[in-house]
Amino acid sequence: MLKKHPLALYITWIVALAVIPLPLIILTNSQLTTDYEDLFAYDVGILAYVWWLVIIFLSTRPR
Repeated sequence: MLKKHPLALYITWIVALAVIPLPLIILTNSQLTTDYEDLFAYDVGILAYVWWLVIIFLSTRPR
């Protein structure tokens, strides 16, 4: 379905890779008081974890 509509495909990937982890990153950055280097490491960890969950979800081949 999305192969016929490339714009919808790109928007879907942007949502899956950027918008889904955004609330977790904002919540983490607002609640923790630590160095910026540590916050960046936590943010990268959140991104990796959420992307891993998206990969697991897509591997189940949802309709």
